[in-house]
Amino acid sequence: MVLSFVRGFQVLDEAAYDSVLESVITERVPENIRENFSRKGVMYVRDYMKGIDVPWQTVFQTDSREEVNEFCQKNDIECTWRSDDLAANQAGCTGNGKIS
Repeated sequence: MVLSFVRGFQVLDEAAYDSVLESVITERVPENIRENFSRKGVMYVRDYMKGIDVPWQTVFQTDSREEVNEFCQKNDIECTWRSDDLAANQAGCTGNGKIS
Protein backbone atom coordinates (compact mmCIF):
# COMPACT_ATOMS: atom_id res chain seq x y z
CA MET A 1 0.00 0.00 0.00
CA VAL A 2 1.28 3.44 -0.88
CA LEU A 3 0.75 6.05 1.80
CA SER A 4 1.15 9.70 1.06
CA PHE A 5 0.53 12.96 2.84
CA VAL A 6 -1.23 15.56 0.73
CA ARG A 7 -2.51 18.99 1.79
CA GLY A 8 -3.30 19.00 5.49
CA PHE A 9 -1.46 15.74 6.15
CA GLN A 10 -4.34 13.56 5.06
CA VAL A 11 -3.30 9.93 4.66
CA LEU A 12 -4.33 8.52 1.30
CA ASP A 13 -4.63 4.91 0.28
CA GLU A 14 -3.16 3.75 -3.05
CA ALA A 15 -6.30 4.41 -5.11
CA ALA A 16 -6.67 7.94 -3.76
CA TYR A 17 -2.95 8.59 -4.23
CA ASP A 18 -3.18 7.50 -7.88
CA SER A 19 -6.23 9.72 -8.40
CA VAL A 20 -4.53 12.81 -6.95
CA LEU A 21 -1.33 12.14 -8.89
CA GLU A 22 -3.26 11.60 -12.12
CA SER A 23 -5.16 14.88 -11.75
CA VAL A 24 -1.96 16.85 -11.00
CA ILE A 25 -0.22 15.41 -14.06
CA THR A 26 -3.27 15.72 -16.31
CA GLU A 27 -3.67 19.41 -15.49
CA ARG A 28 -0.19 20.09 -16.86
CA VAL A 29 -0.66 18.33 -20.22
CA PRO A 30 -2.24 20.42 -22.98
CA GLU A 31 -5.74 19.35 -24.05
CA ASN A 32 -4.72 18.47 -27.64
CA ILE A 33 -2.04 16.08 -26.36
CA ARG A 34 -4.48 14.44 -23.91
CA GLU A 35 -6.93 13.97 -26.80
CA ASN A 36 -4.23 12.27 -28.90
CA PHE A 37 -3.49 9.81 -26.08
CA SER A 38 -7.19 9.12 -25.61
CA ARG A 39 -7.68 8.49 -29.31
CA LYS A 40 -4.47 6.57 -30.12
CA GLY A 41 -3.59 4.92 -26.81
CA VAL A 42 -0.10 3.99 -25.67
CA MET A 43 2.11 0.95 -26.28
CA TYR A 44 4.48 0.00 -23.48
CA VAL A 45 7.48 -2.03 -24.70
CA ARG A 46 10.17 -3.51 -22.52
CA ASP A 47 13.32 -5.21 -23.77
CA TYR A 48 15.38 -7.37 -21.44
CA MET A 49 19.06 -7.06 -22.30
CA LYS A 50 21.82 -8.91 -20.52
CA GLY A 51 24.14 -6.56 -18.68
CA ILE A 52 21.88 -3.53 -19.20
CA ASP A 53 18.48 -4.28 -17.70
CA VAL A 54 17.18 -6.47 -14.90
CA PRO A 55 17.05 -10.07 -16.19
CA TRP A 56 13.61 -11.34 -17.18
CA GLN A 57 14.08 -14.13 -14.63
CA THR A 58 14.19 -11.49 -11.88
CA VAL A 59 11.25 -9.50 -13.24
CA PHE A 60 8.98 -12.55 -13.61
CA GLN A 61 10.48 -14.37 -10.58
CA THR A 62 10.96 -17.60 -12.51
CA ASP A 63 13.43 -19.32 -14.84
CA SER A 64 10.57 -20.90 -16.78
CA ARG A 65 9.72 -19.50 -20.20
CA GLU A 66 6.44 -21.41 -20.01
CA GLU A 67 5.43 -19.56 -16.83
CA VAL A 68 6.33 -16.23 -18.42
CA ASN A 69 4.33 -17.09 -21.54
CA GLU A 70 1.34 -18.09 -19.39
CA PHE A 71 1.51 -14.88 -17.34
CA CYS A 72 1.76 -12.73 -20.46
CA GLN A 73 -1.10 -14.53 -22.16
CA LYS A 74 -3.36 -14.15 -19.10
CA ASN A 75 -2.56 -10.43 -18.93
CA ASP A 76 -2.82 -9.59 -22.65
CA ILE A 77 0.92 -8.92 -22.92
CA GLU A 78 2.74 -9.83 -26.10
CA CYS A 79 5.91 -11.75 -25.32
CA THR A 80 8.75 -12.30 -27.79
CA TRP A 81 11.65 -14.68 -27.22
CA ARG A 82 14.91 -14.23 -29.07
CA SER A 83 17.51 -16.86 -29.83
CA ASP A 84 19.98 -15.28 -27.42
CA ASP A 85 17.53 -15.86 -24.55
CA LEU A 86 16.50 -12.21 -24.26
CA ALA A 87 12.83 -11.39 -23.94
CA ALA A 88 10.77 -8.42 -25.00
CA ASN A 89 7.19 -7.77 -23.99
CA GLN A 90 4.65 -5.14 -24.82
CA ALA A 91 1.18 -4.19 -23.71
CA GLY A 92 -1.22 -1.74 -25.26
CA CYS A 93 -2.94 0.78 -23.05
CA THR A 94 -5.83 3.08 -23.77
CA GLY A 95 -5.45 6.79 -23.19
CA ASN A 96 -7.32 6.45 -19.91
CA GLY A 97 -4.72 4.07 -18.47
CA LYS A 98 -6.62 0.82 -18.99
CA ILE A 99 -4.74 -2.09 -20.57
CA SER A 100 -6.30 -2.96 -23.92
